[in-house]
Amino acid sequence: NQEEYDWYAFYPYTSQITTPANKESYVTVASKANGVQTQNGNNSMAHIAGVNYPIAGKAYATPAGSTPELEMKHITSLLEVIVTNATEEPLTVTEIILNAPELLVGTYYVNFAEDITPASFVSSGESYTAKTAKLAVNNGEAISKGASAKFYLAVKPFDAEAGETLELYVNGSVKEVELSKAVSFTAGKIKTLNFKYDKAPTPHVTWDLTTASYESASADKVVWVSDF
Repeated sequence: NQEEYDWYAFYPYTSQITTPANKESYVTVASKANGVQTQNGNNSMAHIAGVNYPIAGKAYATPAGSTPELEMKHITSLLEVIVTNATEEPLTVTEIILNAPELLVGTYYVNFAEDITPASFVSSGESYTAKTAKLAVNNGEAISKGASAKFYLAVKPFDAEAGETLELYVNGSVKEVELSKAVSFTAGKIKTLNFKYDKAPTPHVTWDLTTASYESASADKVVWVSDF
């Protein structure tokens, strides 16, 4: 009988990761606990690559002597924030912040032995993980009244339970998302949030699973969309 092998691949490379059930070396997911992700300009996804955005792949039962074929998959989740300027003055987005009850960024030991997505993440320590994810935007163009631009923030996959509240800040203006039902931020998927920047008092926003969108008094909506 011809021998067969299971192959696993993980990026970023580190010599300490010698098994897919990794317990030896931590990996940065999106940013360090006190760090920021950086997008250069409006509508750019170029920053969602590199050592802070891990990918993994596997190929089972590869015959000995054959070259394995692996499909590499993102193991982070991605938030696409579509900011619409509802003010009279041009808006230049410089910062987006997401606060959640669950861990979002930092350093983790990653186990992808069974499933690439979802992989399992174990915190490397309380001081090295955070429930706040930050995006800095450099060289952004001003958004005119009524126009929109897209911004991308990666997070560790997580489940938010019904009754929990997420906070999203754009240049310090905050909108709260109060979940009526549980929501999963899934590896390799994009969740899209329309954020109306109006500087008005923050409405509470409730997610309706039957319509797959967020609804609020100001008609802000969140729609879950496809892989990245």
